[in-house]
Amino acid sequence: MAVRGFDESEEKKSYGSVFLLGTSLLVVVTLWSLWDDNITRRPWKKIQTEFYRLDYRKAKAAYDEEDKKLQTDPAYQELAKKLVAEEASLNGGDLAKKLKALHAEEVRANVRFSEIDQEVKFIKSELEEAWYEFDHAVQQGRNSKPYQETIRELDKEKAKLDPSLEAARQKREQIKEEAKKLHAGVKEMETQLAKMTDERDKWIRVMENATIKMGPLSIYKIPKIRQVVLDEFDRNNFDEPVGRVDRCQTCHMVANRPGFENEPQPFRTHSRREVLLADNAHPPGKVGCTTCHDGQGAAVNSVQQAHGEVHYWEFPLLRGAKAQSSCASCHLDVQKLEDAPLLAQGQRLFEQVGCTGCHLVKGYEDIPKIGPSLKRVSAKVDPSWMIRWIQNPHNYRPNTRMPNFSLKEDEAVAIGAFLWSAAKEEGEKWLQGHPMPAGLREGDKELAAKGKSLVESIGCKGCHGFADGEVSTVLGKEKEIIPNLKNIAAKVGPRW
Repeated sequence: MAVRGFDESEEKKSYGSVFLLGTSLLVVVTLWSLWDDNITRRPWKKIQTEFYRLDYRKAKAAYDEEDKKLQTDPAYQELAKKLVAEEASLNGGDLAKKLKALHAEEVRANVRFSEIDQEVKFIKSELEEAWYEFDHAVQQGRNSKPYQETIRELDKEKAKLDPSLEAARQKREQIKEEAKKLHAGVKEMETQLAKMTDERDKWIRVMENATIKMGPLSIYKIPKIRQVVLDEFDRNNFDEPVGRVDRCQTCHMVANRPGFENEPQPFRTHSRREVLLADNAHPPGKVGCTTCHDGQGAAVNSVQQAHGEVHYWEFPLLRGAKAQSSCASCHLDVQKLEDAPLLAQGQRLFEQVGCTGCHLVKGYEDIPKIGPSLKRVSAKVDPSWMIRWIQNPHNYRPNTRMPNFSLKEDEAVAIGAFLWSAAKEEGEKWLQGHPMPAGLREGDKELAAKGKSLVESIGCKGCHGFADGEVSTVLGKEKEIIPNLKNIAAKVGPRW
């Protein structure tokens, strides 16, 4: 009976192409995953390999240069020839025979010393046993005289052997000293050659440190993550101390190593390394890099992530002079920091320009205000001048520290009216107590000339300017500490 729906041609179909395609896809995906996991997601491996290549190349060039110097150094060549000749004399001729005889004599002396030493050790062990039996007999109240006799006999035997043991020891040391004297010339020359080749050998060690041996082959070292853990350095959202992981030196491997000052980043030595990275300052092995430079120290998947130049990361990398802003985290008196001039200047400006008048900053709550008291301003200034000053102080004094709040005229008038009314009572009191000086007349040229002479003689110009552009004491690049008095008559009355 035939099977319903059976197609005999199905058995003859081949699915080899399907299996080949599936297998090929599996191989491709597997290779891609290996590449992505080891290369794409770990750029630091390539960076470390490039560094080892650079380090090896620089060390090889330095080694070749030092080796060339040695090959052309007559003193080195002469000493090397002497060493070869001295070693040859130790391996053949009379010196070799003498060394061979000393070696045989040393073997006999060692055997003699070992025999006597072993005999002494046996006597000491028997003494230990006799002393134990003696002490035990005394504790139990038994007769201890037999043990005393044994101890005396053993002490006598040991006393007889001690001179022989010492003589054997001295004989052995004497033979060693004689052999050492025969080798002294070679040792001295080897020491001198080691001093001469010290610089060259240093570069050999550097090359060996950048590579690993695999049988007859030599390959660059296998990259690995280098990290510093700063215990209880940060605080979490619950104000609990947590550690910080700093992996910056995975790429910046020579920040604290001289010789790479002119290389591109990340293969460059840190600026002023001897001062900034000293053990008593900021050793990278203890404080890491993010302590000063910020960034996302734990990230190694990309340069952008490691530098914190990603969305939502609040502490991106501080480059150049910007790193000075971190100094205040640990150093309270930044004015004494030689390597933070910009930070010190900023702190001075922050205090002198009066930023604390608007911006609340911890530690500056009680700092004196930089602006003058307005308690008696109505007695001091002309009301029309006050309105112009409030509206734009830079029109009157371009270098003033007071900012321009871009007020409209009606707003400036309102503020001026308030200040005038608030200071009216105190101002009137001051005016009553300070009448117009006698002899002061407007337009008196003789009195003005006398005043000019006094201004120039007593040193008023040392602080104050009296013409456009005269600023004797400047704060920063544009702000003056002491005002220019050119238009002072438009501001205050003669009585003030």
